[in-house]
Amino acid sequence: MTTIDDSVDKARDAARDIAWKHFDLHAKQRIEVFKSYVTLITVIFAGYGIAFQTKTHWLGVVVAVFSILISLLFWFLDRRTRELIKLSERYLKDEETRLAEILRSESIMLFTESDRLSDSSAKKGRRVSYSSIFTKFFWINIVLAALFIAVFLFNLAVS
Repeated sequence: MTTIDDSVDKARDAARDIAWKHFDLHAKQRIEVFKSYVTLITVIFAGYGIAFQTKTHWLGVVVAVFSILISLLFWFLDRRTRELIKLSERYLKDEETRLAEILRSESIMLFTESDRLSDSSAKKGRRVSYSSIFTKFFWINIVLAALFIAVFLFNLAVS
């Protein structure tokens, strides 16, 4: 005979499984999206090279503008994916706390510890997280693309 406690435990297990699958899906998706971005940026940099070699400076401007737009789109997509990950993290943190109480061990509190480490590095002025690294990568590419636009426009003006 199933007791109320058994039903609650099964429901918690199911909820934890749902939260974990949600977290896992979006965390993996985030990495795959970033890998796609890096691949696309590699092709874009090849486009810069072709534009320089063939002296088709207008093409370089188009490629650089495209690079800025792609970087912004991927940055927005990354922010959205991060929001989805945080949804499941909140639940999983609550589960960590519950499990830590049951096990009488805080070592299971992995998400909480990860946040603590991230906050600690932020206080030292160097936040180390996927979000900060990805964001820096996006913005570095945007700045480089803006510089390429300036170079290509300059070359158009003098030719």
